[in-house]
Parts: sequence; C-alpha cells; structure tokens
Amino acid sequence: MCCICDGFEAIDQRIAIIGDGAMAEREAEFLRNYSYRVTVLDIGQSSGTRKRPPTGTDGLERININLSQLEIKKNRVTLASATGERYFDVAYLALGSTPQHGLARSLGAQCDERDALTVNAPENADASDRRMRLSMTPFADSPSHPPRS
Repeated sequence: MCCICDGFEAIDQRIAIIGDGAMAEREAEFLRNYSYRVTVLDIGQSSGTRKRPPTGTDGLERININLSQLEIKKNRVTLASATGERYFDVAYLALGSTPQHGLARSLGAQCDERDALTVNAPENADASDRRMRLSMTPFADSPSHPPRS
C-alpha cells in the first residue's frame, strides 16, 4: 500500500511501518494524520539509521524487530515478541528503492542531493529541452503513428 494514496483507508486503525531509517520515519509521521496508533517496526538494516527513543514526543512507537517475528494473517499482521503478541490492521513497507536513472544521466540529466532526477519547470526550459521532450512523446503524429481520432 502507498501511505499517500491509501492512507485514508487506515483511518483510526493500528498501523505498522516496516522499514528502517528516514523513509520509515517520514511515512510514520505522515500516517499520524490518519491514526494515533502508528508503530515503526525497525528492521535496522540501514547503516545510517538514527536511533530514536522507543516512544517519542511525536507519539510514534518504535520497536526493533527481526522480520522472522512477523506473520501475515487473514486480516492483520502479527508481531511475536518476548512481551507477547501484537497485531496491526494495516502494514506499510518503507524499505526505499535505488533510482534507475543511468540512461537519463548518460543523456545529460542532472540529479539533486537526494540522487533524484531534477526536472525543469516548462517556463524554465530552453529550446533544446522542448525538442527533447517532443521527440520522446509517445504516439507523436508520424507515418508509423497516425493521429488518433
């Protein structure tokens, strides 16, 4: 599930964010808009994970876990721990991704400090940017792709 697209479906439910690092923290903080019962299940694989208290002033609960402690059941995700079993109505994965922008970079695209592609706003685009965009538009009017009616 996507916390931005589907967050409204988790209103007032027990929400688990499975992940580590800043991405899990950001998603958990966002989901606090939908429920006060949000828990970060920290799998601790990120070398840059900043350790925060188990329950912070932001109201988020944080639990360090191993993935083997989780079990997916019919309508919930269950966490088995030494202190007992906990369940969550909704679980979101916040494991991150690696950008695959090698082709764009080889064509001269630039990346920002987060390694995300930077995109010029149309009003800032020069003529070469517009030509490149037009040449890459799918189904452009051409003999092999006649106009759609």
